[in-house]
Amino acid sequence: MSESAIKSPDEVARNANRLILDGDVGGALGLLKSHLLQDPLESKLTDLVDSLLEGAALIEFYRDLQKSAPDDWRLVMVLAAAYSRSGKDSLAVVQLQKLLRTDSDHPEVWMALAQCYRRLDKAELALRALNSLIDLQPQYPQAHVTRLLYLLESGDLEEATAASVFSLEVKALPPELLSWLDKVNLYLEQGLKPPAALLEEQEERAQPEPEPAPSAQPQRTSNQQLSQREKTQQLLSFTNMLAIMVKGGLSFGRIFGILASKQCSLTGSVIKDLEKSVMRDGEPLSKALAHHPEIFSDQYLALVEMGESTNLSRCLDRLCEQLKLEYLRSEPKDDSRPALILSCRNLVDALEASGSEIQALGWAVRACADDKIRAAMQELEKQVSSGIRLAECKFPPIFTPLITSLLVAHDAVGTTPNAFKDLARLLTR
Repeated sequence: MSESAIKSPDEVARNANRLILDGDVGGALGLLKSHLLQDPLESKLTDLVDSLLEGAALIEFYRDLQKSAPDDWRLVMVLAAAYSRSGKDSLAVVQLQKLLRTDSDHPEVWMALAQCYRRLDKAELALRALNSLIDLQPQYPQAHVTRLLYLLESGDLEEATAASVFSLEVKALPPELLSWLDKVNLYLEQGLKPPAALLEEQEERAQPEPEPAPSAQPQRTSNQQLSQREKTQQLLSFTNMLAIMVKGGLSFGRIFGILASKQCSLTGSVIKDLEKSVMRDGEPLSKALAHHPEIFSDQYLALVEMGESTNLSRCLDRLCEQLKLEYLRSEPKDDSRPALILSCRNLVDALEASGSEIQALGWAVRACADDKIRAAMQELEKQVSSGIRLAECKFPPIFTPLITSLLVAHDAVGTTPNAFKDLARLLTR
C-alpha cells in the first residue's frame, strides 16, 4: 500500500502543500495522484490539483489516472470534470455517456451529465438526464431540486408545476425538501414564479459537487495545521495578488476568478466564501474577510476597511509591507538572497529594455555572478526557449514560493516584469 493510501486527506493535502511551498510541484502532483487512486472524489485533493494544473495539463493528469484503474467509475467522473473545467463540456459528455452505458447506478454521473448539457445550452437533454435519474432513483433529492430550477429558469411554469406535483408525491424525500416543494408549488399553482429568496434555499442542492466524507474537516483545517511562517507566506501572497489586481483595475469578479483558478495562496474554500460574500451577497471586502477571523486579524480588517473609504490598493500595499516584515523575521539565513535580489532587478531592466523574454533571460544569465542564481536563470531560459511563457514556467525553489502568486497577478494585468521587481522588494530587509 502506498504511503498516501494510509494517510487521511488532511495529511496528504498538508504534505502536498509543503512540497508546493518548497517548489516541488512535481512531487506534490505525484503524491496527490497516488492518493486519488484510492479516493478519486476527495474534493480537498482535486481542488489542489486544480490549483496546480489547467487546460491540457489538467486533462492529461486525470487521463493518466483513469488509465491506472480503467474499471473505477469515479476516475471517469474526475476525467469528465477536468474536461468541463477546461471548457470542453462536449468531451465530458462523451465520457459520461460511455460510463452510463455500462453502469447507470451512480446518480453523480447523471447529475454531471445534466450540468454539462446545461452549460452547452441543451436544456432538453439536461432535463432528459434528470428525468432518467429520477426514474432510476426517485428518492435522490438533488435531481428533483435541479429539475425544478431548470424548468423555472426556462420560464416553463406549466412544466415546473407538473414537476413540483410529481416530486411532492415522492414521500421518501427529506421532510425539509417536501416542505420547500410545497411552498414552491403554492406559487406555481397560482401561475406565479416563486420569489428568488425561496428558490435560493435549495440552490446548493443543484450543484453537482460530491459531498465530503463524514470524517473530512473543512478545508481551512489544513491552513490551521501549517506553520506560522507558512501561514504568513500564504497571506502575504494573497494580499500581494489582491493589491496588484486592484491597482490594475480588475473587477472583483475577475479577481476572484483568477484566485480560484490559480489558488496560489489561501485554500479554495476560503476563496469561494469570499467570492460568494462579495459577488452574490454584495458585502464589502472587509466584511467578507471578517467571516474568517482565523486568517485575517483585526488590524488587517481595519486597514482594508480604511482602504475602502480612501485608497484600497495603497492600504493593501501597507499590509504587504507589514506581512513582509513578519515573513522575513522568521526566514532562515540565506547568503544567496542579495544575489537573487540583484538578479531580479537586472531581469526587470532586461525585460523592459528588450521586450523579448528569451533575450532578457540571456542578458540576465550573463550578468549574474552567483553560481546558484545563474543555474536557476539558465533553467528558466531553457523553459522559455522551449516555447513556455515566463509567467508559466516552473520556477526553481531559490526564487521562493512568493514568485508564483506575483507572476499570476502581474500576468493578469499585463505587467509581468514587475513580478520580479516586487519579489526583489519583498526580499529586501
